[in-house]
Amino acid sequence: MIPVALIKGDKYMRIKSLIGVGCLIACMVLPSAVFAQDYAPVEVFGGLSVMRVSEMKVDSYPIFGSGGMTGWGASIAFNLNPNWAIKADFSGQYAKIGDSDYTLNRNNILGGVQYNIPVNDSFNVFVEGLAGFANFRLNGESLNGIGIAAGGGVDWKFSDRFAWRVAQMNYTFARASHSEWEDQSAKVNGFRFQTGILIYLGK
Repeated sequence: MIPVALIKGDKYMRIKSLIGVGCLIACMVLPSAVFAQDYAPVEVFGGLSVMRVSEMKVDSYPIFGSGGMTGWGASIAFNLNPNWAIKADFSGQYAKIGDSDYTLNRNNILGGVQYNIPVNDSFNVFVEGLAGFANFRLNGESLNGIGIAAGGGVDWKFSDRFAWRVAQMNYTFARASHSEWEDQSAKVNGFRFQTGILIYLGK
């Protein structure tokens, strides 16, 4: 007759063995699942940036009516996982004011977050929220302040390293003031469209 204690011990040994095998399988499978997540740690963008300005005012006086500004856009995104990224955004747009020789330059240095929604292996949809530094140069006079941008876009990945940012659309707003015009400030809002090439790094 086999002692009850040995029967219990044998039962516990089987349970421990099953747990051990389960842990071994988990250790083998989980790293594979983690490393199978196919995304680049860094994404660099550069391309064309076009802004449609609704109106720019210094206090209540309009100095730039509704019109377009063209320039460049660039960004770098650090992907924390396939969905979330920390992003730095840079852009500059330029225009002449009416028929005059006056020029208006707008430059942004913004930072924030980007949320990616992978559609399939070729397409990615993203939304973003950004805030930071805005600069205007009106015929040589510089105005500095804060700027925000919110929107999203679509990327088409055509190789392992490159994608075409088909469209990126943001609503933008900025408020700036001149260092010598403490009682005056400039406000501008509009929509920014960007398109260009996206490069994946460190994949």
